[in-house]
Amino acid sequence: MTTCAYRGGVLATDSQMTSTMIQRVRKSRRLPDGSLMAGSGDWLAASMLEAWLVAGMPDERPKIPEGLEAEILIVRPSGRIETADHTFCISPIIDVFMAIGSGAALALGAMAMGATAIAAVRIACRFDQNSSAPIHTIRFSKGVRR
Repeated sequence: MTTCAYRGGVLATDSQMTSTMIQRVRKSRRLPDGSLMAGSGDWLAASMLEAWLVAGMPDERPKIPEGLEAEILIVRPSGRIETADHTFCISPIIDVFMAIGSGAALALGAMAMGATAIAAVRIACRFDQNSSAPIHTIRFSKGVRR
């Protein structure tokens, strides 16, 4: 799985992809509208969710193969935090930070105690067997401080 965390204009992710072997991948990107996005779960399902977002969330949704699950964390340039899962359901988050993935509980706990998104992912990498360094970050340039 993964740990993706957002707080204060910074989206941080681990880089471990686990299948028959462990590989390193980038799990976050900036969308054409300036939003930040990170994915967790099955790589194919997360990629299909990302493509749907990039296409402007059309009514016609890709068919995610049976049994594949994913979740994505989206942060809009306004600072609005959202999540979406493999059912294409967008959920607005009213808190000022959020985390997804197998290390989410660890990252959320760390951020509840004041940790940055980067520190929260670092903590999750220490205790979640499905998350590991290096940690990748993307940031809003200025202004977003939610």
